[in-house]
Amino acid sequence: MAIRSCLPYNKGMAVMDLIFGDVHYTLGFGNKNAFLGIAGNLCGKNAERLRHAFAKIAQRLKGRLFVSLDGLKTLDSLAIALFLQQKKVLAALNCEIVLVDVPEPILLILNKTDLNSVFEILPTRQEAELKYGYALN
Repeated sequence: MAIRSCLPYNKGMAVMDLIFGDVHYTLGFGNKNAFLGIAGNLCGKNAERLRHAFAKIAQRLKGRLFVSLDGLKTLDSLAIALFLQQKKVLAALNCEIVLVDVPEPILLILNKTDLNSVFEILPTRQEAELKYGYALN
């Protein structure tokens, strides 16, 4: 694991970039909502590593988690199962996952597996923030 940077965002909130092999996570918390960006190949061990990130997120999240899939190249069944499991975990905490910036190939997978009816999917993080408030503030 490499931490590429911990950058200040709006009003001093930090955004952390984590690199695990061929997957890159960007994680940031606001007062209520949070942001998780995923880029690379989300399969095999990378999906399992994401489980640890979700555990940290669940400890701090108070609202919605905006998950950007903008740079995601591949997604396997382990990753899909993890997203479903984390949706239940966060729902028990009165929190939700909103998928944003989903590339067309990944959106096709979500549509074919009927996950588009399980997760709220918005075109951009900006649209999610207009609807629910800022992820990072």
